[in-house]
Amino acid sequence: MKVDGENTRFTISPDGQRLAFVDMTRRRPDFDQGSATIRVFDTGTGREAFPAREATALVTGLAFAPAGRRLVTDLIRMDGLRPQYFLQIWDAESGRPLSPPLPHLASLSSWERSPDGTRLVTVTSLTPSVQGEARVWDVTSGTVVAGPFHHGASSTGRVLCASLSPDGRLLASANERGDRRCCLEW
Repeated sequence: MKVDGENTRFTISPDGQRLAFVDMTRRRPDFDQGSATIRVFDTGTGREAFPAREATALVTGLAFAPAGRRLVTDLIRMDGLRPQYFLQIWDAESGRPLSPPLPHLASLSSWERSPDGTRLVTVTSLTPSVQGEARVWDVTSGTVVAGPFHHGASSTGRVLCASLSPDGRLLASANERGDRRCCLEW
């Protein structure tokens, strides 16, 4: 299968039946940082699974949920000179949004879905004004169900990675010194 377009990010569904990528060839003239189109193809037929969806933001990451029915995108939008960071969840079969944009204070360094697909843990990058922290989201409502979590002082407390238990109720995280924490919060 050959797909035209300037694809900067791509992912294949866990069952291998869909290919999603970010097409950067369709740029909006009113968005000086560029914009992106999210395209999903059926790998068996080579046809688009649904009409391309324009993201009025830069898409810096995307991944399928474990069952392959949801697609998660990491977005950056400019508000004047200030970047705004979001994560959004999409139906991989219809292309419609399943969550509102989930706002963050900084760019995301990592994110992971719970095995049952109902929760999402995000980890923000360290910036001069924001320490790395983890939050747990309900993917259906787009609300934070736990967090933010961090490891104490901003100089050493930055969360580098986090993972959810299979039921989405236990969060394990680690910081740059190698300290590990488990939190049962909800």
